[in-house]
Amino acid sequence: MIFYRQFFKNTTVFSLFCIVLSACSSNYQKIENAQEISCDAETTTIKNKQTVFINNGYYFESGENQSNERAHSGKFSCKVGKEREFGMCVKINEIQKGSYLEVSVWKFSSNLNAGAIVVSSEKAEDLYVKEYYPCIQEKSGWKKIILNVLIPKDINLLKIYAYNPLEEDVYFDDLKIKYHKTKPILYNQDKALNIHIPKESYNKIISNRNIALKQGIIDKKLKKYFDASISYMGKKIPIEIRIKGDWTDHLEGHKWSYRIKTGKGHAFLGMKSFSIQSPNTRSFLNEWVIHKLFEKEGVLTTRYSFMPVYINGVEIGVYAIEEHFEKQLLESKDKREGPILKFDEEGVWEMALNYGGNGWNTIPYYDAASILPFKKKKTIKSKSLKQQFIIGQNLLYEFKTHQKNLKNVFDVRNISKYYALVDLFGAYHAMAWHNQRFYFNPVTCLLEPIGYDFSILKIPEEKNTNLICLGNMEPPNIPYYSFLNFNLIQQKPFVGKYFNYLKSFSSEKYQESFYDEIQSELTNYTELISKEYEGYSFNVKMAKAHAKKIHQRINKLNPYKIKKHVKAYSNLASLKDTSLYLSETGLKAFMETKENEHSIISVKNYHSTDIKIIGYSIKENKDSMILLQKPIQMVLFDRLKSKKQEIKINGHVKNLFFKAENIPNKILKKKVVNWPSPKTQNPRLELEKNHRFGKSKSYKIKNNLIVFSGKKTITEFIYIPENYSIVFEPGSELYFKNKSGIISHSPIFMNGTKQKPVVISGDSTSQGIHVLQAHKKSTLKWTNFSGLNTLKQSGWTLTGAVTFYESNVNIQHCIFEDNHCEDALNIIRSNFTLSESLIQHTFADGLDGDFCKGKITNSTFKNTNNDCIDFSGSIVSIENCDINNAGDKAISGGEKSTLYVQNIRVNMANIGIASKDLSKIEIKSSSFNNINTVYAAYQKKAEYGPAFIKASSSSYKKFKLRHLVDL
Repeated sequence: MIFYRQFFKNTTVFSLFCIVLSACSSNYQKIENAQEISCDAETTTIKNKQTVFINNGYYFESGENQSNERAHSGKFSCKVGKEREFGMCVKINEIQKGSYLEVSVWKFSSNLNAGAIVVSSEKAEDLYVKEYYPCIQEKSGWKKIILNVLIPKDINLLKIYAYNPLEEDVYFDDLKIKYHKTKPILYNQDKALNIHIPKESYNKIISNRNIALKQGIIDKKLKKYFDASISYMGKKIPIEIRIKGDWTDHLEGHKWSYRIKTGKGHAFLGMKSFSIQSPNTRSFLNEWVIHKLFEKEGVLTTRYSFMPVYINGVEIGVYAIEEHFEKQLLESKDKREGPILKFDEEGVWEMALNYGGNGWNTIPYYDAASILPFKKKKTIKSKSLKQQFIIGQNLLYEFKTHQKNLKNVFDVRNISKYYALVDLFGAYHAMAWHNQRFYFNPVTCLLEPIGYDFSILKIPEEKNTNLICLGNMEPPNIPYYSFLNFNLIQQKPFVGKYFNYLKSFSSEKYQESFYDEIQSELTNYTELISKEYEGYSFNVKMAKAHAKKIHQRINKLNPYKIKKHVKAYSNLASLKDTSLYLSETGLKAFMETKENEHSIISVKNYHSTDIKIIGYSIKENKDSMILLQKPIQMVLFDRLKSKKQEIKINGHVKNLFFKAENIPNKILKKKVVNWPSPKTQNPRLELEKNHRFGKSKSYKIKNNLIVFSGKKTITEFIYIPENYSIVFEPGSELYFKNKSGIISHSPIFMNGTKQKPVVISGDSTSQGIHVLQAHKKSTLKWTNFSGLNTLKQSGWTLTGAVTFYESNVNIQHCIFEDNHCEDALNIIRSNFTLSESLIQHTFADGLDGDFCKGKITNSTFKNTNNDCIDFSGSIVSIENCDINNAGDKAISGGEKSTLYVQNIRVNMANIGIASKDLSKIEIKSSSFNNINTVYAAYQKKAEYGPAFIKASSSSYKKFKLRHLVDL
């Protein structure tokens, strides 16, 4: 599986300590303040009948491991391997609470996972911390590990030693230990993130941490939030805080990992929730660099930075700060809010906690993994978000179950970039099925990957395969759960783009440009981190050299000669210990429908024995069991044969009660999740199949040209793929009814004239015209849009009667009117111009633009039931326009928009100009008449900041309030 750090992460520290006791002798030594001791492995001697290293009067055990095969300096090193797991062990007496150790050692190994430095007390629960990840690597192959330790309590005996339990030998050299009676202050507290945790809460966090260390895993019961606060740059914010992570390396030493949620109405650096963790848990600056690559290429990723942290006034050190999965992540990347999905990984950790390594091939943790949304309560309560989640769940289920055609599941451009960038850095940890995160884009009805948790450990070695991406997986030996990625690699639309992107990203020109762009930030963060991890730097030369190697190799490969794999759905091995029932990999229950007085529930048994459903409870009395007249028998899980069953039960069912064959005397309970089970239903695919492209009588096709002409009544939904041009001839008149409409992935050209305009109209069931991700700019001239509604297809809904998404457009001499949906014209993530046009009599907003750049000139907006012009996250100029009778705002700019407004005339509006959430609006030479509030600047969302309006040379008549400022 992907747990490449598994041994070091889940080694039980108590049993390990017993081994160390027997491996180390009783050579106790003292160390003074600011003293540095070292071991260069050059000199050995006999002490207490043992061979030890000696340097400046200090003894280091395992001198018999001295080797002349490798050396970082001098002629010798300490060779540590499976037969001799410990080396350079030094024992130090009487270490006081609050003292600080700076430990470093050089190691040589081809396996980055092999070889760690450990600092431990006699009682491992008092102190046990290890580090295996190097922060410096030399051309020679030697790598430097740095481990800094703040002593949590008085320690009678402290041990520092090299450790390697793996088969491969590791060579250690130049161990250095610097001791401070108090921790040196490295960072200015005024510029740090200060966390204040009440004593009672902190004690509970410590208790949860200790439990996790004992069991080797941080299970969900230990991830309980506690009230606290943070302060940064003079601002105090209420928060909730908990420990985070899965393996306990997040809790070793003094730099524990935390998840933080800000209180209602608050945010930190634009984030509502985020994690902090020691930089070494995510490979120092390696993680940040690949985040910057993702940002550069427009592939979703979490915000990632570094900052010093103090807890209760004590400097802990520099931390990596990473955004968690909320809508702010999407909005900061210019994406419309939609569900963020993941595979439920609780079954993995429940299995690991109860069965350890024995469960990997016996527990169906992958098969049973549900698909979940982040912010589950909010998502399920919202009608639109719930429907979007259900579609997203179905799409991800298609991915999980290895459906053949994934072009209607993923945004191919983004998923191809994602895999290419992961390959560029060898960040395969992010590809583990339970580490993958996806955004359901409600506009495209496709999934987009979110890059995070790359944990880049080493550059992948060249494999003898036709694949670079996932080149370490050769069929038929790939694990069942890895088909998830391997299936995608065989899809031609993906493969072509993936190879092109990887070729581009690995080119010398691209690499030089990228590192030039990030140089300033890279230097600043290097200086910040190296204060604590002395000598650390990101190796740009090595990264470029690896990219060059990939680039050279790509030119030798044929991207379409890809090995086919057989779906080897082998059954699981028999589980010998059947004394347990694992709730996360047992019975699964979904609410398919609630109809009047009964529920339709789908159930599937993933447990290792048969189960019998004996009763249920309803919403009104969820803990009181109502017995079924006839129990429902379900056989044990079989990967090849098991199917879900549907059962009909009176009432709105909350829980099911059942018994498992292996524990017949215990009644178990399973909550019914409040959404339907995943299915292979796909709105995009349904539209595409129903249309039968090329056989419609509504248009004609000649080569790559699609032509609409004449007068036609359209009763079908038209779905046009990419790589075409759609032309509407002058005088064309199309009337849409019976839920008909157009989605086009190709540009449209409506070539009306003043004498022969193009007319697009429809009844209230019509579903509008939507151009999505077209490869060329569209043009609309002398076109009238009237009476249109928007897309409503099996839960896939849009807001505009006419939509342009990631599709640049020029609009001139057009009319948009009498629509039956939220926006008459909706432009998203596109460049546009709108001139000499009219938008009127709208259901709500006239023009709604999200994350756009554009210009509006010489146009009229009137009689809108809501805003006439509404922009979010956009940069737009508006000149010489008339706005009459706006239901709410004449012009609105939100979410960090910049609007330049000149020579507009506003008559009748609730608010003339509204600037929200870090937006800036400059207005001049304009007039306002019959306005309640002329200018309003305010902050609506905590993750943003105050708004700004600058007005000059404008006139005002009949207004109630000139300006309203609410910061």
